[in-house]
Amino acid sequence: MREYKVADVMTREVVGAHPDTPFKELARLMYEHRVSGVPVTDADGGGRLVGIVTEADLLVTEAEEDDRKVPPGPPHRDLAWEENWVRR
Repeated sequence: MREYKVADVMTREVVGAHPDTPFKELARLMYEHRVSGVPVTDADGGGRLVGIVTEADLLVTEAEEDDRKVPPGPPHRDLAWEENWVRR
């Protein structure tokens, strides 16, 4: 059985981003290039790796944004159902 190396499976045409790349632009790049992670390099052009963004990072960020859109308070309640139940 063949033993694979990183070079056998890695993406050779690297898609990268800078720390100031907009969130939506990064998501678009990842989708268009069909990659699940993108290296983030310094913005001054030195090419120094400063981080990595993955699909999971995007999902967590989007979920946190959705949570901020929900008004504070208890979970949604079906008041019509509760009223009918109390009337029984």
